[in-house]
Amino acid sequence: MNTAPYLASGHSLAHLSDAELLAATRQLVGRTNQLLAALLAHLVEVEARGIHRSRACSSLYTYCIYELRWSEDEAYRRVAASRLVRRFPALLDAVAWGELHLTGLLMLGPHLTEDNLLEVLGRAKHRTKKEIARLVRVLDPLPDVPARIEPLGPAPARVVPEAGTWAAWVGSMVPVRDLAPGDRPRDWMASSEDLAANDAGGSEKAKVAGVALGAGAQGPAAAQPAPTQPAPARLEPQRYRVEFTATEEYVKLVEAAKALLARSSPRAGLEEIHLRALRALVTELNRQKHAVTSRPRKSVSRDSASHDTASRGSANHDSVSHDSVSHDSANHDAASRGSAVPGAASESAQGTTPESEAELDGLQGLDGIQELDGPPEPTGASEPKPPRQRGRYVPAALRRTVFERDAGRCTYIAAAGERCRETHGLELHHVHAYAQGGEHSEDNLTLRCRAHNLLAAEEELGRDFVEQRRDSLAHEPFAMQVLRQSEA
Repeated sequence: MNTAPYLASGHSLAHLSDAELLAATRQLVGRTNQLLAALLAHLVEVEARGIHRSRACSSLYTYCIYELRWSEDEAYRRVAASRLVRRFPALLDAVAWGELHLTGLLMLGPHLTEDNLLEVLGRAKHRTKKEIARLVRVLDPLPDVPARIEPLGPAPARVVPEAGTWAAWVGSMVPVRDLAPGDRPRDWMASSEDLAANDAGGSEKAKVAGVALGAGAQGPAAAQPAPTQPAPARLEPQRYRVEFTATEEYVKLVEAAKALLARSSPRAGLEEIHLRALRALVTELNRQKHAVTSRPRKSVSRDSASHDTASRGSANHDSVSHDSVSHDSANHDAASRGSAVPGAASESAQGTTPESEAELDGLQGLDGIQELDGPPEPTGASEPKPPRQRGRYVPAALRRTVFERDAGRCTYIAAAGERCRETHGLELHHVHAYAQGGEHSEDNLTLRCRAHNLLAAEEELGRDFVEQRRDSLAHEPFAMQVLRQSEA
């Protein structure tokens, strides 16, 4: 991309090579760190002398806003950092040398003391915000969160709900279990004598109340028509607040789930991950404990089975062989489509489910869009089997092997020997391009993030060629054009 239109006249960077541009960027970052440390030192001196008051500013914070023209957020962060630097001057060197960024400085500041300063700076050196957050929790651990599930208010209605009724509210609750006839909770603590006396007195009171109610029913209220029952209110699903204390393993599993869902559900939140995990767990437990399945087998009576066995007789061996061939063909057909069929026990034993297969199918990118092969052709003795057409579908077993071998991480290695750290949005990359005859083999497939997969395509096919077609939805015509260009 040419940066000349976006820069001022005479400041274009198009003349720089890639190595020069990267080197200049690193130099600017180093100078920026040193300037930030010098700026914090100047703010410390301005506040120490109190000269901000001569500029009609009551505090260093207002001086930064109205005199230095910073935003409120910039002013707050830099003033807070300057006061930390004033307490611990060693922080200036850490900022100047790029060992501690401004955000990390503000996160560690409330937990720094003269005793732990050097140790904390050593552990926070060149750490990210997430890693410093974990360090903060080591310095100031929080108590365990009590495990509980609390109901929240109703979800915001998408339409104006109707007026709620007592009947609708009662109906939304758990049904009440009825007591035995004559069983009253208020009588459970009473003796048998009191119970008999209460029953006698209660009968007389009920008779008097019945007469009074009967008399009142003959009054003016009886002439009024019965009110019509309002329509039941449309109730939104109940929401709950769930909180608990988790371990490091739980956090790693959540991050792994987000990485696997990066392509199909890039905005999947913690609630969706929990819901999908619990659905899979309940489905598996139901299958193990109650033999619940989405494709139950039809029950066959013993008499029918015996009759069928006797009628087949010696043909049993041929039937078993025929069924075995059909079963293998069905499994092969299912494997070529990434779907599950009854009897595919080998895939289920390895923990592969239709959902995990769909996620593994997501490991396809510019160099590996899925294209399904056709069903296996029937074999015949008289006519030869036609050659299988070359397709872009990569078998699930091969995808799993490549994913486990590369540890679920981009395998791009820079010239300095550093490997890319990306674990989200991974795609299958052909070392020898598929468009140029590369095969689907373990040695020819590797994991790449989308950026480095695109970089490989630009290096092999040309940047201009890739930019013209990378947004195209029809990948197969694009691949055919690449193939024709490589053959020309």
